[in-house]
Amino acid sequence: MDKLHSLPALLQIRRSYKGVSYLLASLELALENEDLLLFPGQTIFPAVAKRYHVNLCCIERDIRTVIDHCWHPESRQALRNLAPYPLNRKPTVCEFLDILYWYLLCG
Repeated sequence: MDKLHSLPALLQIRRSYKGVSYLLASLELALENEDLLLFPGQTIFPAVAKRYHVNLCCIERDIRTVIDHCWHPESRQALRNLAPYPLNRKPTVCEFLDILYWYLLCG
């Protein structure tokens, strides 16, 4: 779990973004059950929304905000270094979760 909680620093993301908490909670659930990554909008995001008492759409939107910050030119390389495949465009939320999941599992 230390690797999980060091992700924001590794990706050069401030913990003040709500999406960081949602992202870490999503990854915790994925690490417990990989199958949840197949349909995160139906499995992971509702569980995280319930945990944080927010609307379901907030989870995905706030994680997209985190992705936007990871994709800034000055921090983009950190994300590319974690990706198990070439990353030529900004990842979707599902792709982002998948990249970070595999980094945590195998990296």
